[in-house]
Amino acid sequence: MDKEKYIPVIRPDDRSFHWLDVREILYFGLEGRRVVYYTQDDVYHHIINLEELLDLLAPTGFEKLDRGVNVQMDKITYYDSVLGKVYFDDPLHKNSHYATVSAACMKKVEKLLPKSRDISLMDQPFPEE
Repeated sequence: MDKEKYIPVIRPDDRSFHWLDVREILYFGLEGRRVVYYTQDDVYHHIINLEELLDLLAPTGFEKLDRGVNVQMDKITYYDSVLGKVYFDDPLHKNSHYATVSAACMKKVEKLLPKSRDISLMDQPFPEE
């Protein structure tokens, strides 16, 4: 079974992101705290923190909404402007997945979704089961 495998990496000279085909790796090793991949033509660094990963995934719709929380914005179905949460289920239920949102980032969510999706304004956002 010959499946293609790719690793998200950074080219250190220009900080550009790439999907490195593992079949192109000649060798890899540690330099300081970072894994470094060597190919025939280039050197790549392994992504080591959330900021680097968010930079890579931002074009696919991810945005930072809270410290350590990065959300794929088109997956949000509801939000709570009082408690600072976004939800991903529709319909909502008491075990719905949610992520936290800082007060400063709540404006991004409010621009994305109509007020009718703000559960803080609903009488009973979580139906009885």
